[in-house]
Amino acid sequence: LPILADTSVQEELIQLLPEGLRTQQELYHTVSSPQFRQALMALSSALLSDNFNSVMTNFNLDLDPSITGLLNHGEGIRAFLRAIQLAVDKNRSDEASGKSKESD
Repeated sequence: LPILADTSVQEELIQLLPEGLRTQQELYHTVSSPQFRQALMALSSALLSDNFNSVMTNFNLDLDPSITGLLNHGEGIRAFLRAIQLAVDKNRSDEASGKSKESD
């Protein structure tokens, strides 16, 4: 995967591996495994089907108007990634406001 050439991406993903397996070699082994590829294919298939709302619900993601627009154009994977980005941005914003309120 080309994205794994980025060392900052590698470092972030390695931290998500189980303790004791947090190495570059294990990361490459994991993402090249048949199980990982099968799970990725299943997720991609679900995102491109009528089950998109179920996937969003399972991941506790909101349907923003920009996401609906992507779905209407058949871009389920891009819509899913956008929903994840919006959720991360919202969490960061909530954390920042919580910290600023605590310091008041």
